[in-house]
Amino acid sequence: MPTVPAPYIKTVSGIAQLLGNWVPAAALSLAPGGIDSDPDTGMVISLLQSAENGVIFQQTNQVDFRGLYHYDKSGRLLEMYHEYNPDVITSTGFGSTRIIDVQLQGAG
Repeated sequence: MPTVPAPYIKTVSGIAQLLGNWVPAAALSLAPGGIDSDPDTGMVISLLQSAENGVIFQQTNQVDFRGLYHYDKSGRLLEMYHEYNPDVITSTGFGSTRIIDVQLQGAG
């Protein structure tokens, strides 16, 4: 059976990165809309929803990757959802979408 190469998604990370395991509690006061964009990776970060109980951020390259990050009111990551289209990445043409959904236990 031939080996299928892993999809490649260009990202940059660091200790001051938004969308890590925690976000500052001040993020609860942000209004929905665009927050940051990276011209090198094409990634755009937006706040989709802000409520008393937490926030939801979206990270996307607007081509083949979308990530959603749900944080509680203390800024702790509760859920991380990644959706990508490997066909755009590998040009295989099968029309599939891969989804990774991680929900953290013990939150609350």
